[in-house]
Amino acid sequence: PSICTVFQYFSFFFEEDDKALKELEVRCRSGDIICGECKEKLAERVKRFLSEHQKRREKAKDVINDFFIDDKV
Repeated sequence: PSICTVFQYFSFFFEEDDKALKELEVRCRSGDIICGECKEKLAERVKRFLSEHQKRREKAKDVINDFFIDDKV
């Protein structure tokens, strides 16, 4: 986990629960979970995050002009 970029993504972005993160670290170090499983789990979270982000971006298109200053006087 100390040099694993997948674990780093969990640590910084995709696992808010410290207890769950510690459990993932222990399972990783013990060999109870392999890299492929972590990558699969991370991929699902990234997909979910991006899907939600895309939905919010689409909704923002409807109101984005409300935040611009009309410089035509």
